[in-house]
This record gives sequence, C-alpha cells and structure tokens, in this order.
Amino acid sequence: MALLLTEYRVALAAAGILSLFIIYLAIGNREKQGVRPLLVMCTGAVIWITVKLAVSMVRGTPAVLYVTRLNTVGSSLTVVGFFLFAIEYSGYEVPVSKRTTAVLLIEPAVVNFLVGVDIEYLWRPVGRTDTTLTGYAWEWTTIGQLHVVFQYSVMLVGLLLLIRFAIQSAKIYRNQTVAILIATVLPLSSSFAFALDYTRLNPVPIGFSISALALSWAIYRARFLDIAPIGRSAIIDDLYAGVLTFDRDHQLVDINAQGRRICGFDDSELLIGRHVSDLLTDRPELEDVYWTAKSGTFDRECEIEFDDRYYSVEMTPLRSGSEQLLGRSFLVREITGQKRREQELERKNERLERFASIVSHDLRNPLNVIQGHAELARTTDGDVDDHLDTIASNTERIEDIIEDMLTMTREGDAQSREPVEIAVIAQQAWDHVDTLDATLEVDTELTVDGTPTRLVQVFENLFRNAVEHGSTSPRSGAHEDAVEHGSTGPDSQTRQDAVEHGDETVTITVGPITDDDTVTGFFIADDGPGIPEEERDQVLEDGYTKSEDGTGLGLSIVSEIVDSHGWEMHVTDSEAGGARFDIECETGTVETVDNGAEPGPIGTR
Repeated sequence: MALLLTEYRVALAAAGILSLFIIYLAIGNREKQGVRPLLVMCTGAVIWITVKLAVSMVRGTPAVLYVTRLNTVGSSLTVVGFFLFAIEYSGYEVPVSKRTTAVLLIEPAVVNFLVGVDIEYLWRPVGRTDTTLTGYAWEWTTIGQLHVVFQYSVMLVGLLLLIRFAIQSAKIYRNQTVAILIATVLPLSSSFAFALDYTRLNPVPIGFSISALALSWAIYRARFLDIAPIGRSAIIDDLYAGVLTFDRDHQLVDINAQGRRICGFDDSELLIGRHVSDLLTDRPELEDVYWTAKSGTFDRECEIEFDDRYYSVEMTPLRSGSEQLLGRSFLVREITGQKRREQELERKNERLERFASIVSHDLRNPLNVIQGHAELARTTDGDVDDHLDTIASNTERIEDIIEDMLTMTREGDAQSREPVEIAVIAQQAWDHVDTLDATLEVDTELTVDGTPTRLVQVFENLFRNAVEHGSTSPRSGAHEDAVEHGSTGPDSQTRQDAVEHGDETVTITVGPITDDDTVTGFFIADDGPGIPEEERDQVLEDGYTKSEDGTGLGLSIVSEIVDSHGWEMHVTDSEAGGARFDIECETGTVETVDNGAEPGPIGTR
C-alpha cells in the first residue's frame, strides 16, 4: 500500500501542476467560448487534488475527518464546471447564463453546507483500515448516495452533449473530436472504476486533469472554437440573412437555414466540409466574391445579382488573438425590395429631369415664335391672320408638349390592372386620333391583363406615328410628337416620303403574336416607309426625333408604358415593308376571346 500511495501522490501532484498550468492559460483567454467553465473545472480539480494529497499525508489520524470536508468542494466545482463547459462548448447556451449556473450550484451548495456542519451527513466512519486513502472505512448515508447520483447524472449528460457535438463535427475536425472523446470518457470511466472497487484509490481527480488537458488542446492548439461550432444559438438559424463561414482551407464550417436557401440547398444535404469551389458551383457570383475577398481586393461589402434577385454580401475575417487568419464569415442579405425602390426612384428622377429639360428647351421654341408673331401683329397695319394662325398653331404645339409631359411624369404611378380586349382598346384609340385617310384592320381576339388608360395611350401614339409618316394627306392638326421615319423636314417632306413609298394612304394592322400556336402578345404594323434598322433602338429613347417641331416623346412614352406592365417591345419590319411594333406580354396575361366579331377594317377618316 505504501508504494501504491507514493505513486498516487506523484500522479496527484502531476495532475495538480497540469491543472494549474491550464488555469494560467484559461485566465489569459477568457473571451474564448467554453474557457470560463473550463477554468471552473480546473479550479475544482486543483482543490480536489490538494485535498487528496493532504489526506494522504494525515491518513489514519483524526485530522482526516476535517480535511475530508473540503473534498466535496473540489468535486462539486469540477463536475459542475465540466457540465457548464459541455453546454457552452456545444452551443446549447452561449455564454452560460447566471440562472443556469445558480440552478446547478443549488445541490452542491446544500451538500457542502451540511458537510461543513457535520461530515457524517454524507459519510460515517465505521473503523480504521489500511485499504483506503484516508485510513478509515466509510459508510454512505442517504444524502451521500443522492449526492453521488446527482454528480454521475450531471457528468453523464455533459458526456452525451460533447459526444453528440463531436459526432456532428467529426468530418472536419478529426483530431479535435478525438480530444473531446478522451476528455469526456476519461472522468466518467475513472469514476465508475473507483465506484466498482477496481481501484483502491480514487483516480477521478487525475481523470479530470487529463480531461482538462485534452479540452485545452482542442481549444488552443486545434482552433476548434476559433471559427464556428456547429451548435449555435437559435438566432443564427432564424436570421433572415444567410451566414456562411469558411476556414482558411476554404472548407465550409457553418451555414444557417437562410444560407442554404440562398445557395439552393435542402436542409437534408450534407454541406459541412465541402470546398468553396464545390459548394458554390451553381452560385458563381458568390464564389467570385469569396476569391476576391481572399485576394485582398474585397471592400468588405458588395452587391451581387442572380436569379433576378439582388443580394448584399458582407465579409468578416476571423482572426485569433494573435491576429492569425482563421477563416472568413459571409453575411448574405437579400435586398431585392430595396433595389427595386431605388430603381423606381431613379426612374422618377429621370422623368423629372426630362420634364425640366423639355420645359427649358422644347417649350421655349413655340413661346419665342408666339412672342415674335405677336410683336409683328402689333406693328402690322394690314392682315394679321397669318400671324394669328402661327400663334394658334404654336399654342396647340405647347398643349401637345404639356400633354406628353404629364403622360410621361404620371407613367410611374401604380394603377390597377384588369382584363382588357385589344380590339376594344384599338377602337378607342382610333377614335381619339386624327387618322386622316388611314385604315385600321384589327385581326385579333385577345384579352390582356393591363391598365386600360395606359394601353389606349400606347395605341394612340403608335397610330399617330404610323399616320404621320405614311399618309400623303394634310396633317390637319395631328399630334407632331412622333418620330419621323427618314423625314428631314416639315409636312412636304413627310408627304414626299409616303409618295416614294408608293401609297397615298396608310393601312395599320393590329394582330396577334404566336409561338407554336400559342399567343404571346400582339403587334401594331403599318405599310408606311418603315424605320431603318440602325435607328430602331434610338426611336424609343427620350427626345429622339427628326421633326423640327417634335418632342421625341411619343415612342418613349409607349416604351415606358410597356415596361411598366412587365412586357417587352421590339421594333422590326412589317410584311408590307413598314414599321412593326411587337409587344410580348408576360406569360399568363394573354388569352383569346370570342366576341363574335369578324376581323377586318374598322374604319377610315
């Protein structure tokens, strides 16, 4: 027994020194997850080991009965510290709350109070013996047995928490997993060995010291807590933004539910441990951000777009206390709504700028003409009808410009949609336009989901455009805001273009656009001179016109109305060689109707 006792004292001393060293490390790294509970556990182990050494020195004497009282202080702190470490390290509670700590300390506090009053509340000495460390034989009381059950239960739950955590993290952190398993199994197995009389001397304090060593290695050496544990607080999982964390080997170590959704992964897919290039194959935009961040040219935050959605990506480098790079964490937030509002604000600002530009430029010309002819009319003794006609004409011109400007500035306003028959809209627009001798043919029975007043404006502007550039008849006060197809002068030149085209009147056709017998939209075509291919994009821009008195807003207004419906418009040639405007509607917004009408000419003027 003497030799065994000596070896036990050496082992206790070594374990005590080891625990003190771990306490020294823990004090300097208190901010790390799990370190404070580890500090409690090692402190308890030091007290426990010190009591065991003291008992071995005074074994068999009455002093043992007093020194042994401190035994429960060390064991209680060690077991409670181990459990607190388990729940914090595995992410169940980070950091451990004061309430949890207080609840766990209730039983140890009561037991230690009772032992302080009288040791026989836990153990009763029943005689001397040489087979125990104290030199006494002991008998457990009911309170003592319940205390042992409490400690074993706490140790077992902590063990299960750490084993579960180790299994979840094993694919990336194999070395750390081994350390955790050693740290969790050793104290419990040594405790069982002593309880079942496999050893005469209690090896549990030594087991906890070795456990602390393994846990310290996992924390400080293997960087297990420096990046992101799998168990995290619920706020990360429920966070609306996606969170992706990679280690310095570019492997994923953490991703929350929103991050999975953004990256297109199901909850059941195994992602932890995958390389960034393999993980983000279907999200090259995100992968580009990652490698840009790695290269050092990333500005911590950027915006990307994929799948018609906008995202803000913020990168945070993860560093150790010595500023060593351990990995990178990316916060991915969807900002589609914000971008849409910004784009809408930009469009409104652009409309206001165009409004100001037209007011300052296009209204000035007719106003100057009116002022000039008014002065001439005042100084003319003879007939002033020509001057008055010019003034009236320019007054109508100002009215047309103002009407176009109001249409343009109102275009962004939200308006309700409803089923609209294209044939009905075409007829209404035709009635509003001075169509001269033109003919309209409607060869469609379509219904679209749109805003009636806006669609009437679309047809009005396209009808005016066709009439003014395809007819040889006098313009008779028709709106002059359309783009002239090849015209470089006033009315005479427009008529000359039409004559060269070979027609005295223009025919306008409204018909369906089909794709494999499926109606996808409608077109407005004429048999006028057409629009040169190199000008087809320009004619839809604000202010583009070859007319001396045009605003260049007619087709721009059409384009904006079409865009506001989510549709697309393309300019091409008609079968007769004139201009054709194809308007492709959204899927599901087009359907055919049977109103019983025969397609054909609606009328001429």
